[in-house]
Amino acid sequence: MYSVYGVEPRLDNYSCMVDLLGRSACLKDAYELIKRMPMEPNHGVWEALLNACRICNNVELEKEVAERLFALEPSDRRNYVAASHWKEASKKQDPDQDVKEDMIKEHSEKLALAFGLLVTEEGLPLVITKNLKIYEDCHNMAKFVSLTEDRVIIIRDVKQFHHFAYGLCSCGDYW
Repeated sequence: MYSVYGVEPRLDNYSCMVDLLGRSACLKDAYELIKRMPMEPNHGVWEALLNACRICNNVELEKEVAERLFALEPSDRRNYVAASHWKEASKKQDPDQDVKEDMIKEHSEKLALAFGLLVTEEGLPLVITKNLKIYEDCHNMAKFVSLTEDRVIIIRDVKQFHHFAYGLCSCGDYW
């Protein structure tokens, strides 16, 4: 910067460069830049790297940067917030979390329909109520199940009742 513009880089310039590199997911380069700084990095420089670590989910580097922030300004409350973030991120996730997320991706009426088929007697109608609009794949599945299982299925979504029987829906596939 000095050789091109005749301007000596200040802490603000380094902070901006670290932020820029961090937003580009170049955490290693940002950290190397901090190491090569001719002056001691301040809170702003470390905080820029910390935010980049959080965005890129680099828990190891985030922990190291948070510790440096503590050493730099131990009484600053923002450091405790930063520490809580990396401690939370480093905790081992619930092993069933992936299963739960996968179940959420599946539409709830499919799950309710499968459960209803398992626990009710054959031939009894199934009634499912939900507070959201029924999706097309769930609608098609309910039609298919009503045909193959020879059961009446009633699904109440946010707009209307869908009465499935013999592979057909009372809405005429228009909802």
